[in-house]
Amino acid sequence: MKNLYSNTYLMRFLTAQLPSLTLFVMILSNQVFKASLLVQICFYLILVSNLVLNLYFMNQIKKESSSDILSNQIFFTILTLALFIFSSYRLITISDEFQKLIALISTILLFILLILLIWGIKYANMVSRKHKTN
Repeated sequence: MKNLYSNTYLMRFLTAQLPSLTLFVMILSNQVFKASLLVQICFYLILVSNLVLNLYFMNQIKKESSSDILSNQIFFTILTLALFIFSSYRLITISDEFQKLIALISTILLFILLILLIWGIKYANMVSRKHKTN
């Protein structure tokens, strides 16, 4: 918990994420597109520099932490299972035909994704074992 409030994480948040949210709000307000050409050019330069800064920080975070492949695979399998259960429940309880069709399609897609994720746990386990021995 102490690492969460360290200076590097705060600096990353203030220099990359906060301006991204501000730029997003400016795009949604549509005021940038009504401004003069010089303001639009400055906005796009800030947007591109913010994108580069976010990519740089993402690469730094990848170098700092290595996540376990097996735990990620299991997490997404459980998440997909929960979505599949919810989608199946929604399919059973809906009376409208169009919503039932959408629920059926999402249930089928989630079932296929769930099967593939369960199948991938075997390979993630093999990769995890290989990294532990090396």
